[in-house]
Amino acid sequence: MRAKVAKRYAKALFDAAIKANALEAVHQGYLQLAGVVRDSENLRYYLGEPRIPIERKRKTIQYIFDEFRKSVTEDQKAGLDLIADFIDLLLKKNRQSILLDVNDELDELYNRHHNRLPAYVTTAVPLSDEQATQLKARLEAATGKSIELIQNIDERIIGGVVVRIQDLLIDGSIQSAMRHMRQRLLSRVSH
Repeated sequence: MRAKVAKRYAKALFDAAIKANALEAVHQGYLQLAGVVRDSENLRYYLGEPRIPIERKRKTIQYIFDEFRKSVTEDQKAGLDLIADFIDLLLKKNRQSILLDVNDELDELYNRHHNRLPAYVTTAVPLSDEQATQLKARLEAATGKSIELIQNIDERIIGGVVVRIQDLLIDGSIQSAMRHMRQRLLSRVSH
């Protein structure tokens, strides 16, 4: 249910951003806001606490946006105004709990609009620029879309690479290969 609601709200914000010719500014601004909220457990609690009056929450959000406005261009300010109005609507409707879910949905709409897919890449050590470029080119050739590599380091995979694009998981890690080898050996021993 919550995901459905977040999807509807994200679509409304996305459509408003397109109509206002402020999609880039809205996307970047909302990413920034979501980052602040995601990084602050106190802020998440504050926004979700029903005993705190909406007016106080609005003032807090307004303060955050005033801080954002200090470091953005005039074009980006229009996007921030749209986001501020949107957050105000979330507060009025008592939907602030979906703020981060809306970010995920908005990001998906933005990427689809730009024919771009995020590819979550996990490696044991950072990819070199050349490796990242080659992987990106291969993924773009395979998907027919522009790929945005989002890299994560996890030493537990030992080596190789794990790629997740939407619901597709490509596990080329040494950890996975060792697990499969172990399963094959165990199945041979048990037969």
